Parts: sequence; structure tokens; C-alpha cells
Amino acid sequence: MRNTIIGIAIFFLSFSTAAWEPMGPPGGKLDELAVAISNEDIIYVNPYYPLACIYKSVDAGVAWSRINVGINFSSLVVDPTNPDIVYAGGGYGNAYKSINGGLNWTRYSISGSISALLVHPILNTMVFAVGQVSAGAKNVAAFFKSTNGGVTWSTVNLDTASGLANCLTLDNNNPNIIYVGGYSWSPLPLPRVYKSTNGGTSFLSTSVGLIAGDQVYSIAAHPTDDNFVYAATGECIYRSTDGGIFWTQTFANAIASLSTTPVLPDHVYAGGDTCVYKSTDAGATWAVSGTGLYGKGIRGLFASRNQATKFYATNGAGFFKTTNGGLNWFASNSGINSADIGTFAISRSAPSTIYVEFKDVGIYKTTDGGSSWTKLPDFLSCGNICALCIHNTDANTLFALEGAG
Repeated sequence: MRNTIIGIAIFFLSFSTAAWEPMGPPGGKLDELAVAISNEDIIYVNPYYPLACIYKSVDAGVAWSRINVGINFSSLVVDPTNPDIVYAGGGYGNAYKSINGGLNWTRYSISGSISALLVHPILNTMVFAVGQVSAGAKNVAAFFKSTNGGVTWSTVNLDTASGLANCLTLDNNNPNIIYVGGYSWSPLPLPRVYKSTNGGTSFLSTSVGLIAGDQVYSIAAHPTDDNFVYAATGECIYRSTDGGIFWTQTFANAIASLSTTPVLPDHVYAGGDTCVYKSTDAGATWAVSGTGLYGKGIRGLFASRNQATKFYATNGAGFFKTTNGGLNWFASNSGINSADIGTFAISRSAPSTIYVEFKDVGIYKTTDGGSSWTKLPDFLSCGNICALCIHNTDANTLFALEGAG
């Protein structure tokens, strides 16, 4: 009996101190996409799930390195003049800054929670953020501003009703003009756009035409024409042609991200659930941009500021890019290991053969113990797999159970 107990103790001690290594498949649900404007090959992404890490690429997404930060960030932005300076939001009351490319972070106090961040395009010590702040018994949409590189922050409440600010953008010709998108609650969610013409000192609600029942998730400004502004909700895309005073619905689809580029000023790009939509007439009409994307929910979207054909996107499967204007997209996730695995099965007859269910993406297979993975053809009718089982003697025969039966 004594020998048995010692054996169990040694086993658990060895197990608990062993190093774990990610096996894949590569990719995972990514939230924030922060690109260095001064060097677009440098990219930071933030996992959607709380993994207390970020991923960084210095070669336009070809390879990624994981940086364990010990904090679950809610937002990221890169200084437009220095790719090593990164700002992040992380929980109520917390703003973070790194000056060495994300390796180390300094925490600064802020009066609320941060949903999105921007850095002034010329005065890089001026940083803007939006989110939510406590106002008595309510949590209201808020705008935050720092003039000393994120060390201290001032706060402007955007509304008196309960709500949240999700996104912001600056006028490309006059950075004192700031647009903020979000919602207020009264008694249904009302999509809101707030506009400042004085650098964020004060804001007015400019939401005429936005239909009740949703919220603004992304907002973008035309690169050259100050009158054109775009707002995306969970139901549609709106366009304003008078600087945000009135809004008109131009496309009925759930959109989580928008991007424009000065290279092609009248082009607008929108991240939907399963594809990127493109407009070539300043948001008046829309069409699917191309093929190759898989996974759901395009939460991050970036159109290159100097190349008309290069775009980045993040969704539930990971990081994607295109170099031909969106005609063809391809995944580039080497080094990203944050997949949400629902179930897996290991072959008894060929132990190096493993099948996993990557939630909301599909079934992946490896025959070399996880060194490389292949995405299998889609066959699901309802969503995700509940269980996988491999034939006892044939590693190529797989049984799957999904919610539909």
C-alpha cells in the first residue's frame, strides 16, 4: 500500500510540473486587430477568449509569436509613428501601455472600461478611448482622452441613459472631429453616434435615421470627403453624407467591422459573419469581395494605407489576409494556438492520427501527432459536433454526433 501511494504521488508531481505544448490546429477566435501604420508588417492580435496573451507578427502575418501578458485585454491600438508603442484596455479602471512591442506593460488608472482606442495621427502623446463609466446607478457610454501618452485620462459622459460606446474614428482631414458609435437604452437599445468638433471636449448625439433595436459596432470616415461617414450595426450598414447629421441604411446585413483606405477613397470594406463586403461607390452599394474566408464573425478588418490590394482580417478561425484586393483570402496562423476545441478523438490503431472539432470552424485531422493539420470538408447542418469516435481498426473511419442527431 505504501509503494502504491508513493507511486501515485510521483505521478501527479511529474504531471503537474511537466511542460505543456500547444498541438494545434493553428488559429483561434481573434478579437482585436492592431496594425502599425508606420510599418504594416507589424501586427498585434488579441484572442477573444480570456487567455491572458496577445500574438504578434513582424512579417505581415506569415509567422506569429505568443506574448504572455497576464492580462485579458479588451482592446489594442498601435502608435502610428512607433510600432513598439502599444495601448490596451483591460477591465474596469485599467489602461495599459507597452513601449517595447508588447513585452512589458505599465498599468494606468482610468475612470471606466475601454472598448476601443485610437492615437492622434500627429500628436502621438494624445490618446483617445471609448467605453463605459459608472454614473450613479447607471453605466453610461463614455469618451476618454489622454494628453500625456496614457498616464492620466479625462472623461466625458456621452449620454445620461444607460449605454456603451463600442468604437470611434477621427475625421481624416481634421482630427478634432471625432465620431463615437455605441448605444443607449430607453427602453430598447438605440444605436447612437456621438460627434465632437473640438477634439473631444464635448459631444452631440447625431443619430437621426438609425433604427432602434441595435447598436453601432464599428464606424469609419471617408479618407478625403468630410461629409461621408459609415456606421455598422448588427443588422445593417448606414451612411451619412452630411457629416453624421442624418443616416441612411444602404446595406442590410450584420456587420462587426469597417475599414477605408486613402489609396482608394471611395472604397469601403465591411466584415460580416462569413465574408468581407466591398463598396466601390462610397458605401452606396455592396457586394461580396471574394472567397477563401472560413470561420465566423469578422471582428477585425484593416485596409492597407499604402497598398490598394492588401487587407487583413480576424474572425473565429484566426487571421486572414489578401494581396489581390479581396478576391482571394488565405489563412495565416502559424504560431497562433487559441482554437476552441469542443471534442477530439485519438485513433487506437494509429495513435498519431487525431481528429478535433474546432468550434464554429470545422473538423481538423492530423496524422503526425499534431505537427501538421488538415481541415476536412464541411458537413455540419446545425453548428458544432458533440462527440467524435474513430473505428477501432480503421483510422480513416470517423463517426460524429451533432446536435441535430
